[in-house]
Amino acid sequence: MLELFIAPAARADLLGIWDSIAEDNPNAADRFLLANEQTMTQLTRHPGLGRERRFARFRGITLRSWSVKGFRHYLVFYFATHDRLDVVRVVHGARDLDALFREEPPV
Repeated sequence: MLELFIAPAARADLLGIWDSIAEDNPNAADRFLLANEQTMTQLTRHPGLGRERRFARFRGITLRSWSVKGFRHYLVFYFATHDRLDVVRVVHGARDLDALFREEPPV
């Protein structure tokens, strides 16, 4: 199992998603965080899961996306090295991903 690193931008994403869901349903927001934790643990065990994504800023890095278990519209964006899984963002899949990944690097 790989070591897990969650970038500051991904941590901010998680808090923002929790806040958004909690406005209507605090229990669902808590379930989201638990499902996200389970998803990230799964990725540390199976780092090849998900779709490869290409963004100019991550040239030379195989960035992947995988949906949060039970919250399929939310995607975990990550890459793996030989000993670590780096989660760079967690976002709703309907966002403009090209614009999102043109911003300053979250890692």
